[in-house]
Amino acid sequence: MVMDGSDARMPLTGHLGELRSCLVKSLLALAAAFALCFAYVEAIFSFLADPLLRLQSPGLILIGTGVPEAFFTKLKVAFIAALFLASPVLLWRRVRILSRPLPSHPDSAGHPDRRIPLFFRRFDSSLRAHL
Repeated sequence: MVMDGSDARMPLTGHLGELRSCLVKSLLALAAAFALCFAYVEAIFSFLADPLLRLQSPGLILIGTGVPEAFFTKLKVAFIAALFLASPVLLWRRVRILSRPLPSHPDSAGHPDRRIPLFFRRFDSSLRAHL
């Protein structure tokens, strides 16, 4: 949702609703990426384990030390791969929330963007043309 000057004075519930929708969309993107990565977890794990297996040391084998360890390893690999896959959406949502005009506060000396990290201000300035 693009904000213009007319809705710069949204009530708190409006901001919270916007934050909730942003979080839901981020979680949906992460869930979709996790489902995709879990479908290909064997290929991802073999890609990650390949450099270790190429060492060809005598007696080198990959083992699980517990009964559920193979399953939890697959879950962890799929989740970390999903974070990488969904990171553009997650970062975009974070930039959209942080780039909203914040009400001026006496501590900010008329510059509400001082509360936004420098990286996001620079990143946002290049993306404003697309909004």
